[in-house]
Amino acid sequence: MNFDNLNKWLTLLANTGVLIGIVFLSLEINQSNRIAEREARSEILSNLTEISRSSWENAEIAELINNRFKEGKELDGDCRDVRVSSVTRYDEPDDTGCNWTVWTYNGGLGCMGVFKSIVGEIQGKYNLHDD
Repeated sequence: MNFDNLNKWLTLLANTGVLIGIVFLSLEINQSNRIAEREARSEILSNLTEISRSSWENAEIAELINNRFKEGKELDGDCRDVRVSSVTRYDEPDDTGCNWTVWTYNGGLGCMGVFKSIVGEIQGKYNLHDD
């Protein structure tokens, strides 16, 4: 009977150890989930900041192009009304080293040559920042 009691106590200790292990594992999983949530929130905030900064830069370049159209002495009345509403950033610079392009343009086909010239001039001077 002594071995029976010893066996019961050892089983009880083993089961207690398993239970403690399960509790410890659940605490570890909970902690890992909280860390992952914080990292995800941080990444989201970082991305929102980057989007906000990029949007400002994109608007700034679009404004430079639009101002150049307004000032252009070589432009006739129709082409002076051309407006750029969106500038898109490339992940990698193109062959000329520029990392952006015009996404939306409201001018007619008759203004396309002047448009390309003005955009090319500004692309040679400005790039969107990476950081």
